[in-house]
Amino acid sequence: MESTLLIYDNILFLELRPYRHRERRQDFFKKLLSALESTRYQYQPFREVNFLPPYSPKLSYYHRLISNEAAAFFNHLNRLMQQTIDEEEKIYHVYTALNKVVGEKLKQTASEINRLKYNLDDIIPGSDCRLKNPVHAEESYIFQLMKLHLIVLYLNIQDTFGDFLQQEKYDEKNLYFIFFAEKMPEPSFIQKAETIITPILSTSKKKQKQFDPVRDDLPSRMKSKMDYSFVRNPERFAEIESRLYEYEIIDLDYHFIRNKKQRNHTLLAAIYRELIDKNYFRRNIIKSKAKIKDHDIRQYLDTRYATDTSQQFRKLTERQRNFAQLKLPWMEKILRIP
Repeated sequence: MESTLLIYDNILFLELRPYRHRERRQDFFKKLLSALESTRYQYQPFREVNFLPPYSPKLSYYHRLISNEAAAFFNHLNRLMQQTIDEEEKIYHVYTALNKVVGEKLKQTASEINRLKYNLDDIIPGSDCRLKNPVHAEESYIFQLMKLHLIVLYLNIQDTFGDFLQQEKYDEKNLYFIFFAEKMPEPSFIQKAETIITPILSTSKKKQKQFDPVRDDLPSRMKSKMDYSFVRNPERFAEIESRLYEYEIIDLDYHFIRNKKQRNHTLLAAIYRELIDKNYFRRNIIKSKAKIKDHDIRQYLDTRYATDTSQQFRKLTERQRNFAQLKLPWMEKILRIP
């Protein structure tokens, strides 16, 4: 089995051990996080982790590393099982995944948690450890998160490949007791997995007319506080607008396409937020001390596309931003403009 949770090995024993990076500033991890793309589940899991949200750039980086590795391993095992014809070989793959890979990592993680005293109580908001020893609390968070992803991975493999399971089946309560000698927390940090969101397919091949991005203000639109000169990189921005057309968010005439099923208003608000965060617009106003604010950018873009996303933009959540990136995978490749 090629995929053996090497990132978890690295966190447990090698360069990614959290205590080796105690002197690193949070900006270091913020930079690493910006370069790390998310790995998505390509096959439907039964369960998912619902843990405390990361509360620092370092934790956000490790959170993505750990989540990515679990998804990558589950995807790899599913592909391997699809490619395998022989039933005995399938049984072997499931046995190896549960006992030689995930089971072994559960044992190693339990050993390190006990050795380094990375307890769950240390990371509860308001706990003494989190207030008085934030470094230890961060390290505890990382190992507790990895523990949860390993438990979920074990359960998902059992449920997905139950026909090829030739050993006793364990539930969440069993796994906590067997590997960690702990009671299952109440409420659980594991929940039923949401249905995988399938990306929107580009319709560029179906389009009879080619979209020609306008690198200027549109003459038929109302005036706003901003104009096109506030766009920092017209070529990059033109690429984004071409994407909006390809994925049927705007039409050939730059008019917004209403589509409740596709949730275009939410998608467009999430794209605005991504462009703002990636520095696509200038903030300074010539001969003025005033600055361009986020709502000015939203208003300008709404005017450009003849729509109103004020409500969606104002109430946009991290979950909705993640939804948008799942529906439009190209959003993750939007580069920051220096």
